[in-house]
Amino acid sequence: MSVVVKTPEGVIKVLTKGSDCILNKLLAPLDLTSDLGIEQKLIRQQTVKALQDHAEEGLRTLLICERIIS
Repeated sequence: MSVVVKTPEGVIKVLTKGSDCILNKLLAPLDLTSDLGIEQKLIRQQTVKALQDHAEEGLRTLLICERIIS
């Protein structure tokens, strides 16, 4: 499910929620030559670990993603 929102600052965002299996495939590729790409890789690794930990406890998980659009 996705929604489009406009923040009080006028920024337009698309917010999407869904299963990690689907949304992980839709993430932008990482640019590991930049500091931002390296930071994003670490965040993704932490997210995967948290998802695995929750799954081992039998919990259902969802991801929420956002993208700023012009």
